[in-house]
Amino acid sequence: MPADWLRISSLAEGRLARDIADFRPTHIVSLINPDLLPERRPRFPEDADVHQIERLDIDSDGMHAPDGTAVADMIAWLQPVVAARRAGNPVRLISHCHQGISRSTAAALTALAIYHDGDAELAIEDLLAVTNKPWPNAKIVALADAYLGLGGRLTAIVDEYRAAHRFRPRSYGRLQRRTGLYL
Repeated sequence: MPADWLRISSLAEGRLARDIADFRPTHIVSLINPDLLPERRPRFPEDADVHQIERLDIDSDGMHAPDGTAVADMIAWLQPVVAARRAGNPVRLISHCHQGISRSTAAALTALAIYHDGDAELAIEDLLAVTNKPWPNAKIVALADAYLGLGGRLTAIVDEYRAAHRFRPRSYGRLQRRTGLYL
């Protein structure tokens, strides 16, 4: 069960701090904006292994966009984490970004694709068991798909999911404006 070892979180309303206290992660993949003010940067437990990526949540190329190096580094960090979990070690992974919707779900989907040996259908099924309204960052997913040699399967399943839920970004925008979450 993925919820036993994987949680998706956000910086919104103290959620990450609550998730850290409740879930007690052994590993954290932290995807934050590069311009995040020091006082807003998350604090992590000293005993957690943390991999931080400072990239904007955009699906295209550009300054501070997710790139091949950042995604390759993330995968290189995730592979032994997932291998430890598969070996029965008590791994608890939190994947977080600002809103817990896009970058964090793309990283979690990547971890699940590794866990399921590239089976994109099982990976998205497990992602939906962990969070019910993801919008995985398409750039991160495409780069992970290529790096893992999945032949476009992960990208295709995310494209299908996004097409089936094409109005979701508008609802996220309304929620962000209402809660003042534009970070």
